[in-house]
Amino acid sequence: MAAPAAALSPRRRLACSRARATACGACPSRAPPRRAGRPSLVTTWSDGENGGWFRQTAEEAGFFGHFFAPFVERVRAGQTSIHPVLLSDYLQLHPPDTDARVNTGAWNVATTSGQDFSQWAGSEAQRGAIEELFNLSRRYWRLARSGVASSARADLDGARHLLLEGETSCYLFWGDAWVPRLYERTRRAGELLDRVDRTQAEKR
Repeated sequence: MAAPAAALSPRRRLACSRARATACGACPSRAPPRRAGRPSLVTTWSDGENGGWFRQTAEEAGFFGHFFAPFVERVRAGQTSIHPVLLSDYLQLHPPDTDARVNTGAWNVATTSGQDFSQWAGSEAQRGAIEELFNLSRRYWRLARSGVASSARADLDGARHLLLEGETSCYLFWGDAWVPRLYERTRRAGELLDRVDRTQAEKR
């Protein structure tokens, strides 16, 4: 690989569609011209626990044992020109000066193209759950940005955690089967946000 280059920590991944990588340089035939003095940004990403690369029972056969740990040892020993960097740090040092268009799409969605996200929003039950999640998210951000009393912070943080869990793909991916699990989280998040509202009202 041409040096100098930068590698992104696996916990800060930048997703890219392999078929539509028009601006990130992932596809050699579509790579934009490299700017003088700007190091390349190389990212790693995966399905995480869904992929065999991460689910190996033998540590030395998986991503961290077979690839990442040896890579870090080479970095520490000064044996590679590739250096780990947080995406936020890279962007602060090298602000983007071009726009990229990312088309909608998904993979591993049976016979659909993935472009309309029907795997996640194809039924009334799925769309209803998504709307509930959006409504609660708007409530959360309204409260978070308004500044809440310290006594309400734990409830607000708890609601945030539940909403982030609710945004997990699995609750909608499996048709209507897992939608009740999503509603379990939105119900509890709603109850916590109600408590925050009451606490805020009492402080006025």
